[in-house]
Amino acid sequence: MEFAEGDAVRGRYTLAEHLGEGGFSTVWRAHDSTRERDVALKLPSFEAHDRETVFERFERERDLLEPFAEGLSHATVVRYLDGDLDGEPPYIALEYLAGEPLSEAFGTESLGTGVRRRLATDLAGTLDFIHRNDVVYLDLKPENVIVRRSGRPVLLDFNTAFRRSEGVETVFGADQFKAPELLVPRSDGEPVGTHSDVFSWGKLAFYLLTGARVEFG
Repeated sequence: MEFAEGDAVRGRYTLAEHLGEGGFSTVWRAHDSTRERDVALKLPSFEAHDRETVFERFERERDLLEPFAEGLSHATVVRYLDGDLDGEPPYIALEYLAGEPLSEAFGTESLGTGVRRRLATDLAGTLDFIHRNDVVYLDLKPENVIVRRSGRPVLLDFNTAFRRSEGVETVFGADQFKAPELLVPRSDGEPVGTHSDVFSWGKLAFYLLTGARVEFG
């Protein structure tokens, strides 16, 4: 399933700019004719995974994010707007954020020591918030954090997250910021949980404050 700038999706969204892609989806800035605003529109990608797996990921991400649009909103968690997985193509519409990924912002003049310290503190608060709402993230890395023009971070991309009360069978993520238990097969590793996010936050905070990445032999 391929998309191009100018395509109309569901008669409501007009694709304006390709923002990025991952193993399960491609993300576009799109104009929503109903809301008369730009949104981040997540559409399926079947290049790396079969249709059933992609739909399962979309459904789980939608179910995780829906509560954050119904009274559980948080300034540093991307806001869910709507989604429909029944028609073609399935989609998830999220708040469009003006800013740049932390992976690109790091090292620029706008990201001084004080700002980086606040980013680390804000992201700790973000994890505390989602953990208190039964969500474990599992993919904390600079590419999944947008830094707003105000200097505040927003956590994106919940397609590897899961509800702690439901457990997880398969783990995906970025090796450089993973907790040790995420680097081995689930059957051989330690249980995955909120502590996995805390470990990843420690590695990311170290990177923010020193510019160096934590490596384990």
